[in-house]
Amino acid sequence: MRPHSLFLESLQVRYIHIQPYELDYRWKLSGHRLKHTVLWHVQEGQFVMQVDGTGYTCHAGQLALIPAGSILTTQASTDRVRLTSLNLEATITFLETRSWAQVLGLPVLFQDPSARMQTVVQEMLALSNGEAGLDVLLPMRMQAELLRLIVLLLEESNIAEIGSSSAAASYNEGAAAAPGVKDNAALDPRVLTVIDYLLCHSDWMPKVSELAELAELSESQLRKLFIRHTGQSPLQFVHRLKMELAKKLLIRTSKPVAQIACELGLADANYFTRLFRMQTNLAPLHYRRQFQLWGGE
Repeated sequence: MRPHSLFLESLQVRYIHIQPYELDYRWKLSGHRLKHTVLWHVQEGQFVMQVDGTGYTCHAGQLALIPAGSILTTQASTDRVRLTSLNLEATITFLETRSWAQVLGLPVLFQDPSARMQTVVQEMLALSNGEAGLDVLLPMRMQAELLRLIVLLLEESNIAEIGSSSAAASYNEGAAAAPGVKDNAALDPRVLTVIDYLLCHSDWMPKVSELAELAELSESQLRKLFIRHTGQSPLQFVHRLKMELAKKLLIRTSKPVAQIACELGLADANYFTRLFRMQTNLAPLHYRRQFQLWGGE
């Protein structure tokens, strides 16, 4: 498993609403902080915008992805701007303090040469304009279409190609260099290097000094870097990651708790159980009974 695979498995998405807008040359926003992630599909016209201080020009046929918490400024460049705005909530469960789009290294602007994104947006609009009160499945239909759209965004951003540690590091170095992005950049390549190594050596319980050596940083530098990019200290992150992997093993296999603990580098099963309960509010066996798939190995 690579870091981006882990992030995608932990991604949770919720549809909020969709709304078309017809705007004129007077349309502008100034320093507006977004409460939710916004997707704008532009059907007509052009406008300029700044997202956290970085400037973009948006025109017909493009889709803009603006993460929650961003400071947004816009100004119409043409007499008429027509767009569809889609609001959603999304988070990577064990990186709640970071924007999901930035963790995955997604750009702000997407091209849509085959109009596949446009097709999904139009279908969502058609669904929302139907007899909503007569379709009890409408929320599920909208959620399904939203997930379909996000898959297209991930495909367009070549997420499969940047899933490897070397490609991800290269991609994120470029993202971090973008002017005005600063702390909102994608994950630092040194953080990704550590995560990748932890995933490839899941039976290893590292000391912070060993992680610092792996990242070629001092322990204090590594701590600052992890807190900045994950909201957690290195040790807290390691524990959280181990528990995420433990959940998968509990759900997908019938291995004893002690064996799972050992495979994750925690020789003391009682210590493993305490950590797991702190993360999930459930004992490992209770978690398995509640969530286990049929036919575990």
